[in-house]
Amino acid sequence: MKKLLIGFVALVFTANFCVAQDYKSLKSVVLSSQEDCTQAEQKVLEVANFLLTSPCKKDVNTLYINDFLIDWLDKTDKYKFAVDAKFLKTIQQDVYLTARYYAALAKTALDAGFEISPKDLQVQAVSEFLRYSTTKSNRAVITPKLQKYVDAYKNNTLAAMIK
Repeated sequence: MKKLLIGFVALVFTANFCVAQDYKSLKSVVLSSQEDCTQAEQKVLEVANFLLTSPCKKDVNTLYINDFLIDWLDKTDKYKFAVDAKFLKTIQQDVYLTARYYAALAKTALDAGFEISPKDLQVQAVSEFLRYSTTKSNRAVITPKLQKYVDAYKNNTLAAMIK
């Protein structure tokens, strides 16, 4: 029985290692033209979904993804992303949480086919981010300043807080 248990545990660890995502290759992605950005949209959506479904923890993949998302958000001509400065200031001390915000921005724009107003983009992206952040299994740290946004989200007054 003991050998069976040890074998099972080893199998679980091996399976987790084999399916773990490795986004180190994002370091080599060059987004120098609009064509590059358009071709990268599927990868942007993939990594955004990965971040928005993975627990918020310190890991190198998040850093690779964050750099890639910032580059794409900055260089795509299909949409001019303007972040809500007040909201960003609330979370910017936590790069792992900030990466989730950028992921929510990218995902919202791509899901809407870029047919969304800047205000609606912000409200929907922050809402997506707050849904992620308030899910206990995602282990996001809710600071007192962020709690104000959570409360506004729960009370349907978030749009009034977003500029």
